[in-house]
Amino acid sequence: MFWNKKISLESEMIEFGREVERGIILWGNMFDNYFKNNNVDINKITEGIENDKSLSNLEKINEVNEILKSSNAYRNKLREYSLTCAGFITSNLDRFEKKLESSPKIKSYDKEKEWIKLSRDLSKVYSKKIIAVDNHIDIFDSMFNFFIKCGASLAEGATNEEIDSFQKNFKEKSATFSALIKFVNEEQKKIEPNRSNIAEDLFGKHSDYFKGGSYSKLLNEIKK
Repeated sequence: MFWNKKISLESEMIEFGREVERGIILWGNMFDNYFKNNNVDINKITEGIENDKSLSNLEKINEVNEILKSSNAYRNKLREYSLTCAGFITSNLDRFEKKLESSPKIKSYDKEKEWIKLSRDLSKVYSKKIIAVDNHIDIFDSMFNFFIKCGASLAEGATNEEIDSFQKNFKEKSATFSALIKFVNEEQKKIEPNRSNIAEDLFGKHSDYFKGGSYSKLLNEIKK
């Protein structure tokens, strides 16, 4: 495969840089897909289950428990994916930086150093974004857990005080998520598209090297 070839220092650095770009693209796609597929009204989900006359309350609770199990598995998968991408990006940034430090001092390498800094900054932003995703899943889970606590009937299974307490907690969780996702998106805008523009100058367009299975090394790590 391409990463086993004996190549020149310049070509090797380019490949390390491209590996970083592949990792960032795949990690960013994970977030895009999550928010695209989970832009739903949690209240409509629980109301739909609660109002389903074909199910007993026990069956409704069992259905929600299955949703919670899937949610927990999904949460763990996203965490593992993020850790793999973060480690892959960091290791290749370290390799690139090490090669850069040992390169002939024939120029300042300001553009390369700026790309390294911005890529590390973006990786930190993505690490915060996975916390926002975690908070978003917590919002869903809190509603499902309250539904179970109420015996599948929010109107009959909870007192007004319990409902008020839950609603207050739900609003607080939602506000925490909204503030965090707003913050990380603003931080990302400070980095992109400047970082990607520098990467294109250094390593070429993504379409030039993100094709034909050329990113299989990272995908293999993700599948472990």
